[in-house]
Amino acid sequence: MILDAGVAFKKNWRRDYNRDEVSLGSQVSKSDAEKIKHRVADEFKKVFTAELEKAGYEVADYDVNLAEDDILVLRPAIVDLVVTAPDTMSAGRSRSYTASAGAMTCTWSSMTRSPVPFSDALLTVKTHGITA
Repeated sequence: MILDAGVAFKKNWRRDYNRDEVSLGSQVSKSDAEKIKHRVADEFKKVFTAELEKAGYEVADYDVNLAEDDILVLRPAIVDLVVTAPDTMSAGRSRSYTASAGAMTCTWSSMTRSPVPFSDALLTVKTHGITA
């Protein structure tokens, strides 16, 4: 079972990004930052779930009533998120060229009543650019 990922930007990321943007339309608003956090969390869960399933693990939906001994609950956290060229959906045409999409640190905590071997499946997430 995978809980929704918590997402936090690198300290002062939005301020530093906006300082370097000439156009006000290209600056990242608080609303834009929240949308980015939600999209990153959703995509992370989607890819992480797919990789675990590909490795042969069954991923259950979260249910507080599940109390089986063989259920592993993962709580991912994405911290120090840096988005190099965020899409702020500003008016007009624009192109961004960058050498990197950005960076993040991914951590997780787990809870279970019995040990479940899952380390091999976690490492396969690296194939999607998410370093586990």
